[in-house]
Amino acid sequence: MYRKGFTLIELLISILIGILIVGAITSLYIVSQRLQNPAKSASDIIEIQRAGMAQLEWIFNRWGTGTPCNDPTHANICSKIRACDLYSQGNYTYPPPSTLCISIHHRNPCDEVVFYANLYGMAIVNRVTSKKAHLVSCRLQTENNNNCFHIIRYGKFFRNMNNQSQVLIFGLKDLSSQNAECIDSIYSDLQKYNAEVNRNATIYNGYIQNQHGQPQNWLLLESGDIIVRVPKRVRLYCKEKDSIKWLMMDLTDMASQCNATKSEIQISPVVQFHVSIVYNNTEINDTANPISKIDPSSTDYINFPYASVKMDIVFRNFEPEGSKNYRTLRIIRYFGR
Repeated sequence: MYRKGFTLIELLISILIGILIVGAITSLYIVSQRLQNPAKSASDIIEIQRAGMAQLEWIFNRWGTGTPCNDPTHANICSKIRACDLYSQGNYTYPPPSTLCISIHHRNPCDEVVFYANLYGMAIVNRVTSKKAHLVSCRLQTENNNNCFHIIRYGKFFRNMNNQSQVLIFGLKDLSSQNAECIDSIYSDLQKYNAEVNRNATIYNGYIQNQHGQPQNWLLLESGDIIVRVPKRVRLYCKEKDSIKWLMMDLTDMASQCNATKSEIQISPVVQFHVSIVYNNTEINDTANPISKIDPSSTDYINFPYASVKMDIVFRNFEPEGSKNYRTLRIIRYFGR
């Protein structure tokens, strides 16, 4: 049976219609991509800024926590805002000259910032028995190279009897699993606790004087003792990686017995990172030369009873600088003490 096929003209018309449909779809795709790319770039820079600020806020909110200072005479300087490298620029000794020390070395486009912080847990001894101490523990742990602690009694860190400038570091034994939820009114009852530990704490780096005047390298925990993980020295700075400037962080453990040091942690891609100390009407952006005075004995040198830290940071996305989808976002944030 004879069947009639497409004529040449019909075939050409079909091809033309197909081309027009494909062209229309392609045009719509190109337009949607042009609209989507700027929106995605704006969304990306917001996410980069949020992630970076969350990490910076977490670090700065722990500034000075669990940190002793080089004040064995207790002359009330530990709560002052001072430079961490007070007596020798760039040379950081431990314990620092203040619990709330911070050093800022101005650079363009990124400053270098150094301070101390307890990034781990702490606990309060609320009751003891002959062998055990009951704790209200907040993330206290001895695993993973973390069994290095300072102990505070009557508001003072234990120090080496042979060297009062040296703060003692302790190890704990038999720390039980604990509930990280520690801020609860139930713990005002001394019968309530969320962790236990052997009452005998070992001293790693010195001695205390016992009741007979003899040195001993262990301590019996008492009710009211505060146990804090030895802090880390935090260093923030910038480093170029794959043609992008990154805000970086080094964490140097102040307990060589544990040495949980972490270097070159990437925080966020940035254009600039500047930090300054704000005190009354004064803004100091370099602690090596505050108020045109570099002599630490000067009364104008940094020794503030209170201050805030101003952070001025410009984040960027991963697009090439100068491209249509390159985006930046500037954030200014204050952290008070």
